[in-house]
Amino acid sequence: MKKHSIISCILIFTLSMFAIGGYAQTSGKLNVGDPAPAISYSKWLKGKQFDSFDPAQIYVMEFWATWCSPCKAAMPHLTVLQKQYEGKITFVGVNVWEKIPKGQSYETVVPAVEKFVRGNDANMGYSVIVDDKDQGMGNKWLRAAGQNGIPASFIVKENHIIWVGHPGQLDSII
Repeated sequence: MKKHSIISCILIFTLSMFAIGGYAQTSGKLNVGDPAPAISYSKWLKGKQFDSFDPAQIYVMEFWATWCSPCKAAMPHLTVLQKQYEGKITFVGVNVWEKIPKGQSYETVVPAVEKFVRGNDANMGYSVIVDDKDQGMGNKWLRAAGQNGIPASFIVKENHIIWVGHPGQLDSII
């Protein structure tokens, strides 16, 4: 219980720092403090499925792609964090921005992403989803927040975005 209180205090402090300008806020239509956009996916590949955020749970939404070397490098550490904060924080890997042939639906990448996840199972010890046909997660989260690169992480608490940044910074935030 004490550990949960410490985590809550750290997250509240972080949110306060964003509010007073202590950290850079995101640019775009989605900013720190805004309600988290809806979750959309073509397929839930791994982990316990949910379609909306539980306000009593903290989430890290980690955006990645199979071609992204920095994304792959972050995966083992995200797995360590998921184990460390099991039951307190839910980590979700959100596959976005895969290369698709012109005119094809994003959903055509699902088999290749499934294969990647199966082959990297030990490094991906957290939930994994694949963006939907309209690329809603990439557009309504990343692009809306002015995030033009991956990997990128969003922390969601009480259904609001409380932090956006590189997954390498998560240790100091959570």
